Amino acid sequence: MIWLASLEKIVHYAFGLINVTLFAVIFFQIQLYASLLTFFFIASIYGW
Repeated sequence: MIWLASLEKIVHYAFGLINVTLFAVIFFQIQLYASLLTFFFIASIYGW
């Protein structure tokens, strides 16, 4: 992912959205609610 970010490829944002979504699923399963994930999700959509 860092390689794609350094090349400024737009697909980087898609991988970021997938990453945030997977982390949200994992965190909700262990009952760890991170409000910062919503910020990263919105920032990825905005960046895309």
